Amino acid sequence: MDTQREWSDQTFDGGNSHPARSLPLCHHLSKEVKELGESVHRCLSYPSEENISHVTEELADCQLLLLDITAHMGFTADQLISFGIVKHEVNKLRKWGAPDANGVVEHVRG
Repeated sequence: MDTQREWSDQTFDGGNSHPARSLPLCHHLSKEVKELGESVHRCLSYPSEENISHVTEELADCQLLLLDITAHMGFTADQLISFGIVKHEVNKLRKWGAPDANGVVEHVRG
């Protein structure tokens, strides 16, 4: 994670590392998540080695950006994993609604 952050800082911000970089990284992550969704859709519709390769590349892009955001916010990779474990326990206690037109299921609010 440190190597990723250092490379990112040097390549995109002249070697500076500060939390303010996190917001542009979040915007970039949202673009990569969209590309990941498109790649998964293409792979499910037309399974091939090439389409699987695109999925793995998009997964890696999302992972690297998430790690970069985590580092710029001052957290470690272990903390990121811990956040996921805690959030999973919260989700297990929630009530979940019906899937929407895209198959997305969200927790019941209120």
